[in-house]
Amino acid sequence: MIFAVLSYLFYFVAVAVVAAALGYGLGVTVVEAIGINFGLIVWLVGVVLAIIVAALVLALNIQKLVIVVATALLGAEVIVGTFLFLFGGLPETQLLQNPVHVALQVSPFCAIVFIVLAVLGIIAQLQSNRQVQVVAYNRWSDMSGSTG
Repeated sequence: MIFAVLSYLFYFVAVAVVAAALGYGLGVTVVEAIGINFGLIVWLVGVVLAIIVAALVLALNIQKLVIVVATALLGAEVIVGTFLFLFGGLPETQLLQNPVHVALQVSPFCAIVFIVLAVLGIIAQLQSNRQVQVVAYNRWSDMSGSTG
């Protein structure tokens, strides 16, 4: 029973960390897109948004949506980043330091491709998971029933 409770808590902590990472990334990306270089103010905006998004996700019980959005964004980032790395002719250090800034500098087309891939990933995951239902499993009735 203890491990069941711990796994449930682990799930909520993991979802909160993913939500916080999304909030932080969103905050930093928006502030840097405005033109403010990374520093204390950008970091503070990211941390505040991380706390707000994590709290909202847990309060509104939208863990599944956060997981879908996070995996779609990560998948789109990997695809666009791979193409930038292979065909962009840019050094890895630039791509690793600020991939969003590099993508916008290379071409606005990269940002559009990223957004389209992320939206398609979200739609595909929501469509494939729409019919999924969790079936309750009663182990005690199986154990007490006939083994026949």
